[in-house]
Amino acid sequence: RAAIDGAIAERRMPGCVVSVGRHDEVLFTHAYGSRSLVPARTPMTSDTVFYLASLTKAVATASSMMVLVDRGLVDLDARASAYVPELSRLPPFTVRQLMLHTSGLPAITPMADYSPDRADVMRRIGNLTFKHSPGEQFNYSDVGYVVLQEIVQRVSGRTLMSFAADEVFAPLGMKETGYLPPSDLRARTAPTEWRDGGYMQGEVHDPRAFALGGISGNAGLFSTARDLSRFAQAMLQ
Repeated sequence: RAAIDGAIAERRMPGCVVSVGRHDEVLFTHAYGSRSLVPARTPMTSDTVFYLASLTKAVATASSMMVLVDRGLVDLDARASAYVPELSRLPPFTVRQLMLHTSGLPAITPMADYSPDRADVMRRIGNLTFKHSPGEQFNYSDVGYVVLQEIVQRVSGRTLMSFAADEVFAPLGMKETGYLPPSDLRARTAPTEWRDGGYMQGEVHDPRAFALGGISGNAGLFSTARDLSRFAQAMLQ
């Protein structure tokens, strides 16, 4: 409590929810401080919904990909271009390299590369110039996880939003996790930053994920501490 109360007093965060657990049970959950400070202070609650930002990569995208791998529908060591032909002119990299951020793709690309037109997004990525060869070095890449989303969608024939909801979140009982939260969840979502005349609450913070319509492999997911505890328990088991 002292560390958290100190961080709140020093205005390093308005508040938080802490959940501590093991593989078989949650031992402690507690809400501290405030969910928001402006335009009005509202208390943090244990059921506050948070924008997960890049945790989306692990919780939605990588887990969905591994469901497809388990079912024999995706080969981790196959070239990504086998699933997304638009990538065929790039130096060859594998699905595994995409997941491990060693594909050679850049961290980000200009905002102009992103729109709801997925085919155009893949064409633009397919015309990138690499600074490093695949497998040469680790480079944390949002772009790589946008490509992984595309692979999930083309192989499954469903959106990442739908696939993750049905194949990952529902089986784990993660009832408050997903993209584009409905109004009841938006009402208890912690706001993030100011945009277009108001604070974002239940809206995607990441600009590229926002440009993609709020559903992206790199960001866009919302969840609660309780649901993330369920995901963590599944991983430990």
